[in-house]
Amino acid sequence: MASSNFMKRWVRPEVYPLLLPMVTVVGLVSMQLIRNITTNPEVRYILNLLFVLFFATNIEDGYIK
Repeated sequence: MASSNFMKRWVRPEVYPLLLPMVTVVGLVSMQLIRNITTNPEVRYILNLLFVLFFATNIEDGYIK
């Protein structure tokens, strides 16, 4: 009942054609950002440094090989 009131009040029929392009654009941008973050060598180098700094004590103690 509350959801039907929400739909009637905030989502009008003229908005439906805009939803597909907006969802598509947000999905593509998110995919590209994740792809750039995971494959860029400079970012991987920084992430590797952070990993080493975070786990440095565990590596020295022999917990991580």
